[in-house]
Amino acid sequence: LMSFNFNLVLPFRDLLIIDLNDANIRVGDELIIYESGRCRKVKINNIRDQDRDVEEASKGEIGIEFSDKITIKSELWKPKE
Repeated sequence: LMSFNFNLVLPFRDLLIIDLNDANIRVGDELIIYESGRCRKVKINNIRDQDRDVEEASKGEIGIEFSDKITIKSELWKPKE
């Protein structure tokens, strides 16, 4: 597993707004969520950058829609490719 390097900005509607720091993500990627002492997988359903849907992102503030709800206290991990 590789730490998913980002800074959570805030939840916004069904999206989480995060600030990516050189972490490449794509629509369809599965991430591991750690919260409340448990791990689970979620899938990236959509990525929004500058109010546009994009297939991938690696820098800047973006919105991510996941297959399940994620709280602000969650830790995100990305499996190594």
